[in-house]
Amino acid sequence: MDDGFHVLDVEYGDVVPVDEGGEGVPIPPGVLPEGEDARRGAARRWLAEQGYRAVPRGL
Repeated sequence: MDDGFHVLDVEYGDVVPVDEGGEGVPIPPGVLPEGEDARRGAARRWLAEQGYRAVPRGL
């Protein structure tokens, strides 16, 4: 995430840049791995450190 600020969409688990209209939990700037799955994993680890936990998606 060295190219700007990102947020985690807590409903879908997506990591999106703030300038793309992203709303969610702000993630501190840093370097994320390539690929959406790897980015989700990094975001989930960070959220776990903040006291949040992942839950299964529901339809």
